[in-house]
Amino acid sequence: MLKEDYDIYYHILRKASNECAGNTRKQEEASRLLGLARHLLGGGDYLALIQYSAMYGEKFLIKPAIDLITKEGLKPTRVIDIGAGLGWLGRGLTLKLMQGCISEPDLVTVDKRNWSMITERLDIEDKDDRDYLIHTYPPDGSTLVTMCEFLHCTDNQKEIVDAFYDYDLLVIEYVGFDEDSFTSYQEQLRRYGAMMPTIADLKYALGEPVINSSEAMPFLISLKRRKL
Repeated sequence: MLKEDYDIYYHILRKASNECAGNTRKQEEASRLLGLARHLLGGGDYLALIQYSAMYGEKFLIKPAIDLITKEGLKPTRVIDIGAGLGWLGRGLTLKLMQGCISEPDLVTVDKRNWSMITERLDIEDKDDRDYLIHTYPPDGSTLVTMCEFLHCTDNQKEIVDAFYDYDLLVIEYVGFDEDSFTSYQEQLRRYGAMMPTIADLKYALGEPVINSSEAMPFLISLKRRKL
């Protein structure tokens, strides 16, 4: 890394330290930042990664996702959150939909990992598990399926997306600000056996038409409408 890189990191860490001093709420944010750094630099602390993701997502991704949903006139009566982890996306969307008097959706959280608050413990890469989910919660024209930071962990992105063609599908993935951030994230993912989807990969997996929100950069929020 260049001196300028170290200067940026030092400035950010000092700023976080100053803001968190004596502030209990901010100290929680500092803990999340520390956990993220520990995972990215050393690996293995996956819980710390998803705790940071939950904090970040609640702050910066729920609003542009809701804006995209309401712009398209969706009023989902059920949200199926795939790869839900700690469940922040599904909970946040259903809460905002109810607060905005848009709809009062039921929430189904899906994950193969044994997190708490998971409704269905399923591996969506597995066709039998996908078929079970679709059979149990069939498309009814008002179900929204969500996937946040999920597709890059799979080897069959297009197959998964195609399985939900009868549902409205909201996909959120990190794509980076620039080539440097994109490349560094690719390398980090390779170490854990995952693949970083390029925007071209996501467009191929999602197909057309896809409505995108750029407000959430460096994340890409895409909404694929159900097949009519």
